[in-house]
Amino acid sequence: MTGVLSGLIAALAVIMGSFWLFCLATFFGGSYAAVVLSFRFAAADCVEPEWRPRALSIVMAGGVAAGVVGPQLVTYTMNLWPPHMFAATFIAQAGVAILSAIVLAGVRLPMPTIAERSGGRPFR
Repeated sequence: MTGVLSGLIAALAVIMGSFWLFCLATFFGGSYAAVVLSFRFAAADCVEPEWRPRALSIVMAGGVAAGVVGPQLVTYTMNLWPPHMFAATFIAQAGVAILSAIVLAGVRLPMPTIAERSGGRPFR
């Protein structure tokens, strides 16, 4: 949701010419990036040990693909709305976040064991 909010608020900020609204959009963008960057750790922790290398490889390959697709997305969308350069790029970014949410909706995480739920250190 923060990825969608980030893209839509940034597009609105570009259209309105509001620096402070754009700063708010980057706050949500940072939250979105923090979650996305933790996926590789979730991939390692949520699969059986024999599947761990494959899961990490898929996540890392996704990062490489994003490094190619992201800049191309900017190149092809930055001038789609001529009076507001990059507004369409931020709308496209929100669309990519929606697509990511749809893909992640199909991921089923394993339930923690009783030992994992009851273990750990006391809060103090």
